[in-house]
Amino acid sequence: MKLLRILIVACAVSALGIVPAAASQLATANDYGLTARGIALGNAITAVEDDASLIFHNPAAMAKMDTGQINAGYLFTDPNLSGGPKGDLKDFGEGNNIVLTNMIINLRDFFRSKRPFNIGLSIALDDDGKSLIEFIDAEDEDGHFYRYGRTSSTMVTSAGLGITDWLYLGGGVYILLRGDTDFQVTTDLAGNTSNEGMALTATLAYSPIISAYLDFEKFNVGVAYHGENYGAFENINVEAEATVGDSPLTDLPMQLAFQDL
Repeated sequence: MKLLRILIVACAVSALGIVPAAASQLATANDYGLTARGIALGNAITAVEDDASLIFHNPAAMAKMDTGQINAGYLFTDPNLSGGPKGDLKDFGEGNNIVLTNMIINLRDFFRSKRPFNIGLSIALDDDGKSLIEFIDAEDEDGHFYRYGRTSSTMVTSAGLGITDWLYLGGGVYILLRGDTDFQVTTDLAGNTSNEGMALTATLAYSPIISAYLDFEKFNVGVAYHGENYGAFENINVEAEATVGDSPLTDLPMQLAFQDL
């Protein structure tokens, strides 16, 4: 009967289009789901109390779990992106091969607490678990330089605590990466580029997760707040020097264009 209710809710959500399954190259696993069940339900699981995806979607509901949970999964997506600054096609043909791991630990007995208390850790890594960030480079004969980046990693740590028999609260941290990039390029007077290079420095950034779960026996309510996180270019400062042979000339103003594929 419980399975039937879950299927009815999943069908209703799909029909209304409230939580459509979607994919992006930024944290792909967050969009599709961190477990097989979460993927099947289109991530409509904030009011579900026994799935490890709660580590990210609603940590408060973890406190309803009487036992710990460890699971692993594999998510493959193939976005098949293409594009180019002159309108020509540049197909990288790179997909995402994401290893999903989730762990929930029940600490109620460990601390001899009267209230349920669980902690969770969720990790999803691209390139079969080997990459946090990956870049694939390509170059045209005329010097146009392409770089395709994948940041499909997910790292979440969270906790859920029972306050009363019907109210549960939770919170956590979504761990992100912030990158700083130095770009070097050589260009001739016709605008053709060569000797392109890029140095990337990555540091950790954090996005908060706050959630609540209400158990009214006949029905459950789950709500969650996730701090904003996004990918964007900040202002780009370019210093350039023109040379003829080995002789430097005056400073050369230069405009550098980036295109998101």
